[in-house]
Amino acid sequence: MESARCNYYGILCHRQYADRIREALLHSDAESWLRLAVTTTSETRHSIKQSTARENHIDSTRKCVVIPTPDEKGSRKDRIGFSLLIIHGAVMSPADLPPMARKQLSWAGHLTHHSVLDKENGLHLNSIVREIWYELTKKSSYDSQRDFLRIDVQPKTYNSEVCAAFTDMMHPVLINLACSASKVSHVVNIVLHSTSSSNAQSPTLISNIFWGISTAKQHFEDLNQRLNEYATGEIKVVTENDLGLHGGEEEDIFPSDVPVSRAYYKLAQVFQDEKLLKAIASPQNSDGKNSMKTMLSHGTGLDIGASPGGWTQVLHNTLHMPTVIALDPAILAKRVMKLQGVNHLRADVSSEESIKVLSHNAPYSVIVCDASMSNANELLVKIAETLDRVSSLLKEESDEKRNGKCPSRDVVAWPLCLVVTLKLPYKTVGSIDRNMEKVTKYIPEYLRRIALLGPSYPGECSDIIVEVQYKICHLFANSLSERTLISIFNNK
Repeated sequence: MESARCNYYGILCHRQYADRIREALLHSDAESWLRLAVTTTSETRHSIKQSTARENHIDSTRKCVVIPTPDEKGSRKDRIGFSLLIIHGAVMSPADLPPMARKQLSWAGHLTHHSVLDKENGLHLNSIVREIWYELTKKSSYDSQRDFLRIDVQPKTYNSEVCAAFTDMMHPVLINLACSASKVSHVVNIVLHSTSSSNAQSPTLISNIFWGISTAKQHFEDLNQRLNEYATGEIKVVTENDLGLHGGEEEDIFPSDVPVSRAYYKLAQVFQDEKLLKAIASPQNSDGKNSMKTMLSHGTGLDIGASPGGWTQVLHNTLHMPTVIALDPAILAKRVMKLQGVNHLRADVSSEESIKVLSHNAPYSVIVCDASMSNANELLVKIAETLDRVSSLLKEESDEKRNGKCPSRDVVAWPLCLVVTLKLPYKTVGSIDRNMEKVTKYIPEYLRRIALLGPSYPGECSDIIVEVQYKICHLFANSLSERTLISIFNNK
C-alpha cells in the first residue's frame, strides 16, 4: 500500500454541472481567451492583422477524477444523477463558489490523504482504519471516550462496510458513532475509487482511498451548510407576479437590487469576477489602480432584450453605469424602471426608433444581450447590423453639422465589453456540441465587424490596432443548452 498526504476535495454534484464546477475550482490564471487583432484607419477599416489562439491551461498539479454514481428513481435530479468529483489542487473551497453553483452540490468533504491498495488483496480497510484512528487520537482533539464521530463515505454503497471495519478493529472498545451535526465533534470523510473497473458496486476492485478528518465546524458550518438548500436560499428572485401577492407598493417591500429574474445571475457572475475579465485592463492601467468597473463606466450601457430587467439591474447596480438603455418591446419591472439613469426603449432592436435613440446615447462601453432567440447566428448578425446602422447615422449627422471637417462620433468606445447569451437548439447533448461548433466558426467575423466601429482619426494618423479577446463560457446560471460569449475590445 502506498500512502501520501495530499490536498483534495470530494464533491457530490449534479451531473449537468460537473464540468462547470470542476473548471471553477481548478481555475488557472491562463484563461482560454482567443484573440483577434483588427487594424483600422480613417480610410481603410477592414483588415485583420493577425489571429492567435491562447489555449486553456490547467497546471499539472491540479486535476480531477470523476466517479459517476448510479442513477436512482425519484425526483428529476435523482433521475438525471450525480457525479462524484475528486478535486486535487482546488484554488478555492467549494463553499466559496457562487450560490448558483453551490446549490448543485449535495455534499463536500475535505480530503488530505490518498492511499493506493494492492489490488490482489482486494478491499482491505484495516490498515487505512488504523491510520485514520492514529490521526484522530494522536493529532487531533478527538476523545474516543467522550466525543461522537461521524463517518461520511462516498459512494454510499460502501458505508456499512467502512463502519464495520472501524467497529471490528476497535473491538471490544466501543466507538461513539452518530450522524447529527450538533452531536458529533469530528467527521471522517472517505471516498473510494477504482481505477480498474467502472463497476462501482464491486468493492474488491477498489484501489484508491481518499480520506481526511475535519472538525464538525469545518465539515458542517464552514463547508456543507453553505451548499444545496442553504445556497438556494441565497438566490433571491422576485417577479412582478410575486409582488402582487404581498400587496402595497413595490418599493416598500423589496429594494432595487433584488433580482427580477433568474437571468440576473448570468451577468452577475461575469461582472462580479474580476479574474474573469482581467483582460480588460489596458497597458495604461496595468498598475491595477483602476478596477474593471471604473474602466467600463466611461460610456453608456446597452441591454438588448432587457425585459424584465435583470441584466439592466447588473449594469446599474454592479457596474454603476450612469446611463443604461434597456431595449425591449416588452415591459420592465417597476423597480428597474425607477433606477436612476435607466431608460426603457420599447421597440425592436432593428426599428428606426431604436436606431435614432441608440445614436443619441452613443458611444457604448458595455453591450449585453440575453434575448430569447434560439438561432445564435441570426442574433449576432442582427446586433452587428443594428450597430452598423447606428454608426452610419452618426456619421451622416456629423457630416451635416460639421460639414465634414470633424470626425464622426462613434457607436462604441474602448475599452468595450460585449456579453451575449448564445441560446442553442437542444434535442440531445450531441446537438449542443454540433451547434456550438457552428457558432465558433462565425464569431470572429462578427467581432471584427464590431471592432471596426470604434474610434478612428482623420488625416494621416497611424493605424489603430484593436485587440479583441473573447471566450465562450458555460456560466452557472446558463441552462444546459446556453453558452455565454464574453468579448473585450481595447486599442493597443
